[in-house]
Amino acid sequence: MRRRQFPDDQDRGLYPKYRAFKIEGANKVMPGVPIRVGGIPVEEVTSPFFLVKFDDPFAPGTLRTYSELCAEEFPNLATDLRQVVKNLEDGR
Repeated sequence: MRRRQFPDDQDRGLYPKYRAFKIEGANKVMPGVPIRVGGIPVEEVTSPFFLVKFDDPFAPGTLRTYSELCAEEFPNLATDLRQVVKNLEDGR
């Protein structure tokens, strides 16, 4: 059995836990007035999202599945994710 990273979360389900910011221009310039973080213009992500930290015990399986699902459309991302999974499984 896997050790639960946050035992108090066991019965909570899905809930807001993080705020995310997208670096302006990383994909496309977002409309609106940019916020600056460390001098870099960013936009807060307002649509729902799911974040998995690499130290989460479920990360390898989650990243492996995502890499399989995105491989056709985003082959470079899939390759990078497979390498992350390998590194996690090798303890790096």
